[in-house]
Amino acid sequence: MRLAVLAPLTFVACSRRADERVTTPVVVAPTASEVATASASASSSASVAPAPTFRAKASYGIVVAPPSVHVPVVYLHGMWASPEDSCSFFEPAAAHVGPLVCPRGNLAPSAGGAWGGPLAAKRVHLDEALKAATAYGALADQGVLLGFSSGALFALELAQHEPGRWPALVLMSMHLSTSAAALKAAKVRRLVLAAGEQDGSFAHLRSLATTLAAGGVSTRFVTLGKVGHHFAVDMEARMTEAIDWVRGD
Repeated sequence: MRLAVLAPLTFVACSRRADERVTTPVVVAPTASEVATASASASSSASVAPAPTFRAKASYGIVVAPPSVHVPVVYLHGMWASPEDSCSFFEPAAAHVGPLVCPRGNLAPSAGGAWGGPLAAKRVHLDEALKAATAYGALADQGVLLGFSSGALFALELAQHEPGRWPALVLMSMHLSTSAAALKAAKVRRLVLAAGEQDGSFAHLRSLATTLAAGGVSTRFVTLGKVGHHFAVDMEARMTEAIDWVRGD
């Protein structure tokens, strides 16, 4: 499978959307071509990705640490979702990169379980999860940061607050507002924007990708297939290729 590429790319953050209540992964019937593509990609990935060795689960979220690789891959879930129902979709993609860190949103489940308040409050569980990951080895100074829906908003905020810490971004299914200048200041080297074709953010992110690319930020737009505010049918395969690309592999 190949990622859809839009000429030179670039980047933008926004407010929480009403359709965010459906961010929990759901099962969507795949087309025949999607099944074939997912099977081929999964088989290819399985032949090279080492099996995770360590797994930790706590109030901060989930950490999955493969052996011998130490570039952190952080996934920030959306509203009404959780590490438990989301983290596994990114394990194949992170297995050959480093520890997969899936922190829990700082808001109570009754408030959606997403991310809210000042940055310091939102990052408490993230910092705890990253600290837990160091139990399996020292972490690299730079990592890969992914976010879905409200998690994408938080990921963008975090990347811009910590210049150089997160040079590789994958932001999904959320209206975002930034600029090429802001991303360059944050030392973001590569960016993937993605959404389902029936998601309200699809056209916005596709347009944003074009704008950011034109501004000199290496960006790709990726469709998540014929779904709404959900994960792709073949999410594992799509994220493996997306993460490899933003890392420059």
